[in-house]
Amino acid sequence: MRVETIELTLNHVDLGHLSEFALMTLCGVAQCHAITAGRNITIRDIVDAEGRALYPGFFWTHLKVPPAAGLARYRVWDTVALAVDVRLYAGLVLDSTYTLAPPGEAGGPPERWRSSELPSVRGGTMFVVDGAGAESIPSAPRPTLLAELPRSSRPPDSMDRFSNVQKIGRMNGVLAGQLAPASPILYPVSVGRDLVPGRALMFATFVKIMDWAERRLLLDHTWPAFPADLVDCFHVLERETCFIANCYSEDVVQVDIRASLEPAPSDARGFSPEIVPVGIFVADFELFDRHRRGLLVASRVKKVITVPAAKKRLVQESERLIARHRRPAARPGVEA
Repeated sequence: MRVETIELTLNHVDLGHLSEFALMTLCGVAQCHAITAGRNITIRDIVDAEGRALYPGFFWTHLKVPPAAGLARYRVWDTVALAVDVRLYAGLVLDSTYTLAPPGEAGGPPERWRSSELPSVRGGTMFVVDGAGAESIPSAPRPTLLAELPRSSRPPDSMDRFSNVQKIGRMNGVLAGQLAPASPILYPVSVGRDLVPGRALMFATFVKIMDWAERRLLLDHTWPAFPADLVDCFHVLERETCFIANCYSEDVVQVDIRASLEPAPSDARGFSPEIVPVGIFVADFELFDRHRRGLLVASRVKKVITVPAAKKRLVQESERLIARHRRPAARPGVEA
């Protein structure tokens, strides 16, 4: 296990608080440090037996954020602790677990991190030939280049999960709900904003694209539309994502999204008296390369909608909108 202490600067969170995107990038960095610990090299120095540069690419991630430990509690200039446990299977697959906490509180057996009251992430990663283009070519690193990582004798669960999602093209057999745009939402990938020249899209950037598409759904493709300041009140509780393929500069990502809204449970816990939990938002995403028509990403997200109690008008407006757009109850014998 490795624990990194990180000051959240403008590079991480701009002028705001920790986002899902920023947390996932921090996890990626922590994993790279764990892979190379004690070897006096960086991830750029990892090569296979043929001398080809390798890169650890995520194929699956699963974020969980307990309501009482929302990411927004960590703001710019705060210091956080990120613990990472990385295990190696078959020489080229990494099974990683992460937990985020205030300094001094990230510890204990990694097996318990997922059931704690702290944000946690599971990740499945495979070494692939760097710069191979659209085709990912798996390859094992030279063993002498890797840190002394614990070995796993059986495939991580992420491999089975990824295989099943790859077959059906979505995270679950039943889509989240009926709230959807009349036509797919298109996102043109741009150099500078989304990626650097000659490189593929970083895994965490797909979170930004999905959040952007979710915002477009609620602001532009739903009537009555959600006010922008209410959409700002959506906070991630869980996201599971499978990364099937990647895209490059000037590609266009077609985002198919299906979502549902429900009032927050009456016994919702973990929130301060200053905020009112008003709803739960669940969405399924399927992201395609519009030019090549291939599936890029499948993901499901669950978010809680919390409104400051002092904003009484916004609380009332949110309750009306959720009642208007909530998923209809299933009739007896009919699957919802």
